[in-house]
Amino acid sequence: MILQQRNMATLKEIQLRLRSVQNIGKITKSMKMIAQTKMTKAQRLMEVARIYGETSNEFFTHAETTASEVKAPLAIAISSDRGLCGSIHSSVTKAIKAYLKTAPETSIIVLGLKCKAQLNRDNKELIALHFESVAKNQPNWTEAANVADSILKLGKEFDGVSIFYNKFKSVIAFETTRLPVYTVGTIEASR
Repeated sequence: MILQQRNMATLKEIQLRLRSVQNIGKITKSMKMIAQTKMTKAQRLMEVARIYGETSNEFFTHAETTASEVKAPLAIAISSDRGLCGSIHSSVTKAIKAYLKTAPETSIIVLGLKCKAQLNRDNKELIALHFESVAKNQPNWTEAANVADSILKLGKEFDGVSIFYNKFKSVIAFETTRLPVYTVGTIEASR
């Protein structure tokens, strides 16, 4: 007769654990496939939309547009509502905080809950407006127009606007970017 020692798994328990690990592996594999599909779709949509942004940047470069002195600046932070990659959200927050050191009277508008939560800690009084669930599916003109309309309805005059966002480089790399938005007067004064 074979006596089982204490804390030793039986053959049946080992087989159950192996089957469990294999099932978890199958679930993980299917989750990776779903994530890859979503990522491919998002990249495809981003590449189509990127053309419009690059075109406007080329216009300002060709017109030799330069910002004038800014007395009432506005910073717009763009992040997401959810996600587990903290560096994506915190890099935008760090860029905004660095900008606030040079222009402490800046008003902030936040798109996305993650960046709002981070900026609320130190700069709650500067947040003029925030949005959530913007561009949850595919970004479109209507949502962008609604955001712009809400900003205009604030009743404040801003003479300089900076948009802070993460520019996609690859699946594992991004670059936090500050994009200046010029006023009508600045554009008219340029070449």
